[in-house]
Amino acid sequence: MNHPAAVDAVVAALRSCDAQARIRPDMKAGIVDVDSVLDPSALCDALQRAGYVAAPLAHRPGLIGVANLLGLFGRALLWGLGGVAVGSVVGLAVMLLIVSILPECRSGGDEGACAMGIPVGMAEMAAIGGSLAFLLTLLRGGYRLYRIWRAG
Repeated sequence: MNHPAAVDAVVAALRSCDAQARIRPDMKAGIVDVDSVLDPSALCDALQRAGYVAAPLAHRPGLIGVANLLGLFGRALLWGLGGVAVGSVVGLAVMLLIVSILPECRSGGDEGACAMGIPVGMAEMAAIGGSLAFLLTLLRGGYRLYRIWRAG
């Protein structure tokens, strides 16, 4: 819908269904905002009969609100917690492998120091896993929101 004639045809098709509808076309975005008493599916059917692709949208593309940003932050926190859990398990496995391989940890006298390395390694891997998961989720979600904002 990048031509005024197309906008006029879309408006005419919508007016044929509901003459009282409030119609606001946006040529740049290629969408039409319609306030009507009719069911959205009836308006979409009228546009499809006129030869246009039509589907109701829950929100206008390009609008980013506080809910989007809070949702992104919440997802990042949840993925970060998952990264902490996975990092802890990986850290435990790596440290147990190291303790079982190193001969100093199997000989008498230094088992305590090796055993203390296990929770330290778990904590380090948990911090790394949680941080990576949190940051990657923020980057991925931020890029997705940027694409939505840019499309509008």
